[in-house]
Amino acid sequence: MPINVHYCGKIVEYFPPKNKIERQDIYTDKKRSYVYTSKQEIKITDSIFFALENPINHLFFITLTYQWKPHINYGLAFRKKANTDLNRFLKFCRDKKNIRRYVGVLETTKKNVPHYHIILDCDLTITGYKRVNANKKNYDNGLWFPPLKSYTKYTHKKTSKNYQQRQAYFFQSLQTHWNTITKNFYRNSLDYQPITKKDLRQKNGAYKIAKYLTKYFTKELKKPKETRRDFGVRNYFISEKLRVKPVQIKNKDPLYSDFILIEQNAQKKNNLYWNICSKNKNFTENIHYIENTALYWVDPYALPSCDTAITRITHNKPLKTLHDRIKYIQNEGV
Repeated sequence: MPINVHYCGKIVEYFPPKNKIERQDIYTDKKRSYVYTSKQEIKITDSIFFALENPINHLFFITLTYQWKPHINYGLAFRKKANTDLNRFLKFCRDKKNIRRYVGVLETTKKNVPHYHIILDCDLTITGYKRVNANKKNYDNGLWFPPLKSYTKYTHKKTSKNYQQRQAYFFQSLQTHWNTITKNFYRNSLDYQPITKKDLRQKNGAYKIAKYLTKYFTKELKKPKETRRDFGVRNYFISEKLRVKPVQIKNKDPLYSDFILIEQNAQKKNNLYWNICSKNKNFTENIHYIENTALYWVDPYALPSCDTAITRITHNKPLKTLHDRIKYIQNEGV
């Protein structure tokens, strides 16, 4: 059975069930559910960890909130409207601020009001934009060509040398646009906190921050599955620049044997064994996948002992994570 290795250090292994699962017991409901799952948690953690490990500009953790009003029904219709508002806000960030890397989740307050937690990778020097038509010059000269696709040119205006002031101006413009979309007048409808380079320079700083933010982002996962909320709308969003696919290791892969040692170390550390972690006696709680699965975390920076292929081939390479090392080996060939 294949092994999926995620960027954040989560290993997903598939084991054949000990007892045969009948076809009628397999979950076949095709209705889309907007309840937080462990799969979503892995995707969110992968994206956050990748953004922290590979920052391009300045990283910020922002919260978008709505002004609570007693006469408004904050039900499914409002959550759909909120997601539309968020799409407009993200379009503004992409078009006007050149923000291409973001990951966020939807949550609701005790009063059922939706709000969003988002990590943005922001270039504070981008202050405006201008669309330029490629045919305008030829048209003015009396010539005409079939219209070409216009392109966006970002303008770098003179900005303050003071970083704090540039930061304040940048997020003031974002908050003004968010208030315009939502028709709020709150001055704190957009709250932002920087993720500093000092935090990331600490030992395994990116991984520690990613784990903390994942818990903060996915509070709903702490609840039992039966009581988790079905939001009825998309409950998380990841930009294309931050989508990280897991590396799959098949049975015939030369690295497959390395993960026996990795699994043993993870079992000793977390006291987790597949033969006792199942809640059902028949080992069939994951019947949605037909096969059984084993999930466990490993340190994404850790390596197995020196006699494994992963360490022998990549011990002197400037690769950060286990995911990167496996990808390097698969691309180079063994």
